[in-house]
Amino acid sequence: MFFSDDASGFSRDHVTDLSSNAVALAEDLLKRSQELESSREKAEGEKLAALMADPAGKELTFHLTDRILRAPEPARAAQLFRALLKTYGAPAYLKPLDRFLMKLGATASTYFPSIVMPAITRRLRKESKDVILAADPKSLADHAALRKSQNSKINLNLLGEAVLSEKEAQHRLQLNLDALTSGRATYISVKLSAVFSQINLTAYESTRDQLAERLRLLYRAAMTQSPAAFVNLDMEEYRDLQLTIDVFKMVLSEPEFASLRAGIVLQAYLPDAFPIQQDLTAWAKERGASIKIRLVKGANLAMEQVDADLHHWEQAPYHSKAGVDANFKRMLNFACRPENAPHVNFGVASHNLFDLAYALLVRKEKNVTEHVEIEMLEGMAAPQARAVLEEASEILFYAPVVGEDDFEAAIAYLIRRLDENTTDGNFLRDLFEISPGNPAWNRQRDAFLAACAAQDTTSIGPQRLQNRGTENPTPQEGDFANAADTDFSLPANRDWLSASLKKDLVWPDISLVDDPALIEAALVKATSSTWAETPLAERARLLRQAGVELAKSRGDLIAVMNREAKKAPAEGDVEVSEAIDFANYYASSFSDDSWSDGLTPTAIGPVLITPPWNFPCAIPCGGILAALIAGNPVIIKPAPEVIATARLMVEALWRAGIPQG
Repeated sequence: MFFSDDASGFSRDHVTDLSSNAVALAEDLLKRSQELESSREKAEGEKLAALMADPAGKELTFHLTDRILRAPEPARAAQLFRALLKTYGAPAYLKPLDRFLMKLGATASTYFPSIVMPAITRRLRKESKDVILAADPKSLADHAALRKSQNSKINLNLLGEAVLSEKEAQHRLQLNLDALTSGRATYISVKLSAVFSQINLTAYESTRDQLAERLRLLYRAAMTQSPAAFVNLDMEEYRDLQLTIDVFKMVLSEPEFASLRAGIVLQAYLPDAFPIQQDLTAWAKERGASIKIRLVKGANLAMEQVDADLHHWEQAPYHSKAGVDANFKRMLNFACRPENAPHVNFGVASHNLFDLAYALLVRKEKNVTEHVEIEMLEGMAAPQARAVLEEASEILFYAPVVGEDDFEAAIAYLIRRLDENTTDGNFLRDLFEISPGNPAWNRQRDAFLAACAAQDTTSIGPQRLQNRGTENPTPQEGDFANAADTDFSLPANRDWLSASLKKDLVWPDISLVDDPALIEAALVKATSSTWAETPLAERARLLRQAGVELAKSRGDLIAVMNREAKKAPAEGDVEVSEAIDFANYYASSFSDDSWSDGLTPTAIGPVLITPPWNFPCAIPCGGILAALIAGNPVIIKPAPEVIATARLMVEALWRAGIPQG
């Protein structure tokens, strides 16, 4: 970690004054939004406030949205509906009539699932129509005209499920191309992972080049309009961050697109974001044509946490919301510097009235209003959006779009927004009960002021610093912990892999002829082994050292599995991690007194390991190390297709000090 210079360009006293003024403006915006709120919007707000006070109702709403709409058949959907209602009960946040209708619908679904379940889907579509726009051209044109009359624009995002095939990727690409070339969209957001299915970080250059070709198609389609439509690159996963940046810079550096204005999103919950913003700013100045950064706080924290846990990595985003909020202010202030704003225009995307008030004041004070845009989500907190629009004069609305037949593709978006808006600390969660001076107001105000004060001291730079090329594995001590997989999103690890795959590894020829004499000799050797006499503590020590030697051999093992078994490097990598885990797990478990049930374990003698060829490292290591920790000598007969992998693996165990046979 390292810390930034003063990104704001303001003195500390001025930062304090500015943040105090932002609090006052936020209060004005809140009061104005309450004046603008319709009776229907007030009722919806009261319903959402009740939802957040009803944990069981919130849980049921999540499941109804996520599971019922995905069920392929009405009968199956109805069965799930009844089971969920039985588990959670009719939500307390609903009005009595709605609770009665939900129970009635559950009963009716037993007999008429093909009528009841589509009716529920239609109700949900109606409830979300302001948040997710219908994709038909007339509806979109009417909505765009409405926003234009309000001196605002819409940024269309064509929703879809995660892309798993090139057929789907090509379909999603074509939808975006059609929207641009037809003129239906003048501003779109698209993830590169939505228009290309074969992202492979271990084949980085090839992936980058194929993504670049897809992006060229989008930019060319945008340039068929006059003036050119705007294409913004979205991203969700940390995995895609550097790849998206590289493709963005690569294509916009080409002569064909030298003057094209295009954009990219950065997520403030990533400590990497501010250094990347600085780099993009320097690059844009050198390029000579402006770009735009859309700044969001980040809405995929749960996914990033799960991904980090699965691979045993450090979490990529900040561990606290305070860090996210401070980084958001820092990036905003850096963008609003007069020497930066004309080259890197900025979109401040938020529904937090304190943050929006702060952005409005900073851009005005720095005299960069024309380069810094306020962005909000379509259909979210509409009264607040109208109040901000009056103050800002213009808003860009981020508008998810989905076709009537593809509404299930909107499920992930709906779930994410519902989760985000009901999370503790989120401004929208407090919005439904907030009023100047009350606890919700004070909580949000204090968090905002703390973030303003911390913006120049909050840490920056990647939290993932794994480097296979320089790491020095040591024996695991204490409780068992899984070995971390290799993070191929990091350039140092991709360089290490490339060097490993290019290494000229040579092994002596090893005969696998089943010579009875050789088999007999191996059995005699194993039978006479004194390994069982080795104290358990020493066996555990040697297994932990075996884990170290396997870790040191990771690159070579990946390369050999790639050559022999045609194992993709990422798949070979997790096999090595599993092999290391076997070494440490058995060493840790057999050293734990709680495993003893009063019986005295006794070695049974030589154990033969005959693993399959398709998992040439993890499976044989599991068998070998389990036998060794129990005091048994081992004979291994690998599959002939992966003999070199077996040799390399066994040599690692020998280097650890496990006796050779």
